[in-house]
Amino acid sequence: MEFTPTFTTADTMAWQLRLPGRTDVTADNESAKIVCLQSDPAVEALYYNKPLATAPTLGTSGYKITKDKTPNLIYRSALFIGVDGSGGSVQYAAKLYPMCLMTKPDKQSWQAKTENQFTMTLTPYWDSVAGFAIATWHDGPGWRAYATP
Repeated sequence: MEFTPTFTTADTMAWQLRLPGRTDVTADNESAKIVCLQSDPAVEALYYNKPLATAPTLGTSGYKITKDKTPNLIYRSALFIGVDGSGGSVQYAAKLYPMCLMTKPDKQSWQAKTENQFTMTLTPYWDSVAGFAIATWHDGPGWRAYATP
């Protein structure tokens, strides 16, 4: 799991100035790259942009998944949870993409020396209902120990 920020700016030059007159932000987003280490109908539904509701149960006889002629864009919600430490010093981090798309399925390598991996990139979009595109939380005893009395 890795989060990659996308932050770009554009300078506006002014007449007879050698330095920018101002700088505008032209992109401010991030993406999440996830790696699923197993193949099951839910993972393949995400990878091939299929509705999760149409994925059969695990172990279904004769299971197959097909790639559509025209790709679907299925907006989903994604919640990422990280844990650092243990016991009384454990810290939790959570990140929510209330509306995101799987925007990049990565290559698959079917080799005996490595497990089959389904690597995907998820890109968040503005969610008008939630009122944000990305939210991040931190908590846990270790996190709260940083607070000054």
